[in-house]
Amino acid sequence: MAEILVRLICEDEIPALCEAEGDLSEDNVTYYQRHLNWQKEGECAFLIALLDGEIAGYVFLLYKDRWGSMAEARL
Repeated sequence: MAEILVRLICEDEIPALCEAEGDLSEDNVTYYQRHLNWQKEGECAFLIALLDGEIAGYVFLLYKDRWGSMAEARL
């Protein structure tokens, strides 16, 4: 049976995430570091999903929407 783990990402995993995506550019690394900083500031959760220890995906859960119609709702 496959093991699935979803947890907060660690800063040292950002290069591996970029490599898994095939984009090791400085812009991509900076993009993920920005979200990691938001997590440290309590603005979001930056979660990584691992399948049998390998990166399977990620998600940003923003506690307050920054864009779109939900941002205007001020929930």
